[in-house]
Amino acid sequence: MSDQAPAPSPAPTAAPQFDPIMVLARAEGERGPVYAVWQVETDPTVTLGDFSGAWVITADGIQGFASSADWIENRSDQRSILTTLLRYPVLLTEGVSVEDVRGGVDDKDLPIIDRAATQHAAEEAIAGAKETFAKEFPEKRQPAWGTVEPLEPDAARAPETEGQDPATTSAITDALATAKGLRAWIRQWNAFDKLRVRRLGEVDDSLSELQGVPLRLTA
Repeated sequence: MSDQAPAPSPAPTAAPQFDPIMVLARAEGERGPVYAVWQVETDPTVTLGDFSGAWVITADGIQGFASSADWIENRSDQRSILTTLLRYPVLLTEGVSVEDVRGGVDDKDLPIIDRAATQHAAEEAIAGAKETFAKEFPEKRQPAWGTVEPLEPDAARAPETEGQDPATTSAITDALATAKGLRAWIRQWNAFDKLRVRRLGEVDDSLSELQGVPLRLTA
């Protein structure tokens, strides 16, 4: 019998975090900027309800789903509201600059997604899966890995609201269109990610679990 203490058990591996993405649109109104935020889930186990929040923030404050939630403080302070909502990676709609957004929140380290770098990372992941499969199974035909096409806004018609000003309509339209395009992009990625686990998880421990969307952020 050994007199040595037993080796400590390995620390449990933390489960991957599948944070949502916050789509942000901005339009200039008569009383200042109007923002629309759509929350899009990335969790590959979510099959329904993948839009989990939507808000409009004007000079008068916040409107929309869960706008009265107790975790949203200072509901009439646009800057404070944006800082609270944008706590996950942010995808800007076309025409919205990083400077515009960072100037409107208190968090100067706001995690803003780099679209081009994220797309490149997704394409590299697919290429890497093909290379690994060819190396491990040289006699087998490649699986249908699929593709992850560059994110494009999906044509969307904003909900018509009586008395809604043009800036609010514009922000909602842009946010919803981009959120729909992002949802399609995430579904393509998750389909590939699941197939990669099935085909390569047994030969590469690093690929034995779903990795989640390969987000890359701006500097």
